[in-house]
Amino acid sequence: FFGSSAGKKLLMASANAPNRTRSLSAESPGSAAHAAAFLQFLSPQKRQDAAIRRSKPSCAQLDQYTIVVEHPNSDKVTEKATVKSPPSATVLPNASGSSSLGLYAKMFIAKGTVLVRLQGFPVVVSNAPEGITKAAHEYFNTVGTPLRHLRHSCTPNVGFLFPDWVLVSLRDIQESEELCYNYNTTEYRCDPFHCDCHAETCTGLIQGFQALSAKQKEEILPLVSPYLQSWSRLRDTRLEVIETPSYKYVRTKVPLPPKTVVCDLSSMPLQAQNDVYAITKEEGQYFNTFGRAARYMNHSCEPNVEFDFSNWTMVTTRAVDAGEELTFNYLTSELEMANPFQCQCGSAECHGKIAGFRGLDDARRGRLLHAVAPYIRRWFNTYVVEKQPFSTEQVKVVPIHGIEWLGLQAKVGIPQSTVLFDLSLQPVKSRNDVFCITKGSEEFISTECSASRYLNHSCEPNVAVTFDDWCLRTTRDVTPGEELTFNYLCTEYIVSQPFDCQCGSSRCYGKVGGFLKLTAAQKEELLPKVSPYLQSWCTLNDDRLVVSESDGFKRLVAARDLKEGEIVCDLSSMPLQSNNDTYAITKQEGQYFNTFGRAARYMNHSCDPNVEFDFRVWTMVLRRDVSSGEELTFNYLHSELFMSTPFSCNCGASQCFRTVAGFSKLDVRHQSQLLPQVSPYIREWFNAFVLEKQPFHSDHLRVFSIQGNAWLGLKAKHAIGAGTVLVDLKAQPLESQNNLYSITKSEGQFISTENSICRYFNHSCDPNVAVCFEDWTMRAIRDVKDGEEVTFNYLTTEYTMAQPFPCCCGSQECHGQIAGFVKLPAAQKEKLLPQVSPYLQSWCTLNDSRLCVGQHGEFKCLQTTCAIPKGAVVCDLSSMPLQAQNDVYAITKEEGQYFNTFGRAARYMNHSCEPNVEFDFSNWTMVTTRAVDAGEELTFNYLTSELEMANPFQCQCGS
Repeated sequence: FFGSSAGKKLLMASANAPNRTRSLSAESPGSAAHAAAFLQFLSPQKRQDAAIRRSKPSCAQLDQYTIVVEHPNSDKVTEKATVKSPPSATVLPNASGSSSLGLYAKMFIAKGTVLVRLQGFPVVVSNAPEGITKAAHEYFNTVGTPLRHLRHSCTPNVGFLFPDWVLVSLRDIQESEELCYNYNTTEYRCDPFHCDCHAETCTGLIQGFQALSAKQKEEILPLVSPYLQSWSRLRDTRLEVIETPSYKYVRTKVPLPPKTVVCDLSSMPLQAQNDVYAITKEEGQYFNTFGRAARYMNHSCEPNVEFDFSNWTMVTTRAVDAGEELTFNYLTSELEMANPFQCQCGSAECHGKIAGFRGLDDARRGRLLHAVAPYIRRWFNTYVVEKQPFSTEQVKVVPIHGIEWLGLQAKVGIPQSTVLFDLSLQPVKSRNDVFCITKGSEEFISTECSASRYLNHSCEPNVAVTFDDWCLRTTRDVTPGEELTFNYLCTEYIVSQPFDCQCGSSRCYGKVGGFLKLTAAQKEELLPKVSPYLQSWCTLNDDRLVVSESDGFKRLVAARDLKEGEIVCDLSSMPLQSNNDTYAITKQEGQYFNTFGRAARYMNHSCDPNVEFDFRVWTMVLRRDVSSGEELTFNYLHSELFMSTPFSCNCGASQCFRTVAGFSKLDVRHQSQLLPQVSPYIREWFNAFVLEKQPFHSDHLRVFSIQGNAWLGLKAKHAIGAGTVLVDLKAQPLESQNNLYSITKSEGQFISTENSICRYFNHSCDPNVAVCFEDWTMRAIRDVKDGEEVTFNYLTTEYTMAQPFPCCCGSQECHGQIAGFVKLPAAQKEKLLPQVSPYLQSWCTLNDSRLCVGQHGEFKCLQTTCAIPKGAVVCDLSSMPLQAQNDVYAITKEEGQYFNTFGRAARYMNHSCEPNVEFDFSNWTMVTTRAVDAGEELTFNYLTSELEMANPFQCQCGS
């Protein structure tokens, strides 16, 4: 009976009638005994089906449980079916008196008692309100068991142990107490309902794990099922899955440069059935993306991720910002979609309905073909050969080496100089691909919807481009059935997919990687036939410079030794264009220098460059001497607020920015570091940002504009009393190099104000703020009014100024040109001395009346104030402190032990190969080697103490 059609209907009806349950006697018709009698008359298959249905709720700990069964011969017949319940629990109306049922203890249950093991329960592929989620599309069927009445609580007394799926008591449970578990531990999403547990940790509206806050998820995560944990952990720490009311998506947590692998399909298992999340490898082979980033990647017709089918990985097509959603084009992998949908990506190239590559028209197929999976390309090639959608009266598409490789064949005899294709009629793209022909910088002729896409390469072709009209013409008479070819090296600076040429001609170049990969002799031979764009790469109108090629990149190299300050490129003479591109240099928003044919076009980026801008006259000058053969570089971040083509920097500098995407993409700290070198346009942008956002917090000060966004300063937010601490300089980091915004603390120690509001203190010779050198704080030295500008005297801390400037303070004490303390006249130094830093004071005193610090060109030196005899001790190293790190002024005692010479005569002694001072290592003193006259410089030989120099240099002692 239970195996019959009527029996199946009765079982299904009984499963949906829990509120009509009442107890029946064991001897009632339809009981287990009667059912067993019926089963012996059924076929083996029906007997097995009946056994499955009757075993649904079976488990070792289950006890009897009564259900209502609808009988076909009576209105309502109660029968007894053998179903089991936990021995210590029974289903009773809930304590609140509502019509729903709950599961209650019928005896005391000790903590840790095993109540039910779900592993024996049937698993179904579609969920129901009574189901418990095991995994994706897998649900434990609890119909007909007491578990269907197990209600939710945010403070449950029972819970599941994973991965064995055992329901245990979490604490002692008293008789008649309701058993509850936390739905959020198994259900990713459920029909919403309000929880009435009234617990302190109650989440209120229960919608499943996905609806919990990040903190709630974090707290409950150790208790949830493996399936829910898989949703919470993506193995790639760079990515995260985000849930919205309508869909999930994956986004980046950190910036990713172009060509970054975000998903490796080759490591995924293959399945034989396609589904909504699978990615097709071949017909009948589908990558199972469960738990991988690809599962959560949505479709876009203009994606930022594409396939690399050579190794079945998914890579970024461009630089991707942190927080940006990752998408790929489903049409590049799916010939037919399991679930077609309407695309809403909004891109200009949107395909509308996404039903698979097969559903596109020929034009759209052609545009996508360079990016599709191998099996789709084979399908399309078969279609092209059969249907000939691109054939003309003169040519047709034919297979060359099987369906994998097609070519173009002459249908009829074609005379020399016949125009086969007018490339000027084809669309021009800004991005190259395997089917494009390069016209110029970021100008690529698309052959996607033309038979010319099937022109194969030959080093001795019968077709060539005439560059005056950009037509493909025959270079000689072509016979019927002959393959048509042209030389890719005449238009392609670099071939996106290099290959081995098999043309077999005597002039064959072998590996075809583009014009740049040819030898000098081959380039010279081919030069008259190449495009104007390729010819432009071969000339530079400056005999000091030369364009070099290596590793696929061009570099600008010095052809001879160049001196610091030499102009290598004059931007002011270049034409301006309104569109930005890879080689343009930004002057203002909407104004970009066109660097085509100029040295700047070939200058690569470096975070530690040897070329910098002089923005006053818009020239590019050398920061230091450059040797012949050395590459010239500049920092793109000095001129580019946004990069049209971001990239990963590999300059190797200690301060390398890694990803170069434009000044605006840096954090405030890095922006502050670069600000002294950036263009006026970028400085104004940054100042506008500071004025609007006020990122540098202060209780007393605010940033304000003095002359537009070009010059900022600080004002008092309110009245400030004398002695008030405005900035604690001890909290600022120290740097080893001086710059426009640093404050000198001591030799080789500069307080960085780049990420502090004190960077906007302007100078005044009569300031209202000064540095208190006892605790290195900046304090008001008099009462300051509300809204008054606050200033301090740069000359009290700076020995020399990184960028001297004329002072405009207008006070009676104004020093005029501000170039540093060293530049002041003796009288002004004497007057200012009580206010200056200990470091500046140390320059004015040396605790040896026989010696003084002088100036030797651009360097300091140690001089005698009187005659000193031979053998006189001029410096005692043994009294100096030792330090563990070497530096430019330290003297080595042993490896890892260096004398700190600060404030001692040795600090100012320069090197000479014929010195007048030497070491007495028996007592670590420095003594004169001969009689020294008054005013003579004291020197020693650095090679007598240093096994290796921290900063090697060229000696100019002349001995």
